[in-house]
Amino acid sequence: MSSDDRSTDKESNGLSDAARAEHEFLHERLRQELGREPTEEELDEWLRQHTEGY
Repeated sequence: MSSDDRSTDKESNGLSDAARAEHEFLHERLRQELGREPTEEELDEWLRQHTEGY
């Protein structure tokens, strides 16, 4: 494995970690707002509504 391959792997892992952290944050936020576990559809809809204008 070359150093470029390792760099790409680290970037991919970093992006995966960031995506996972964002999903967990969103899940917790909606759980608090709804007072129950949100569905994946509710998570997707919330994210769509809050990013649509960007």
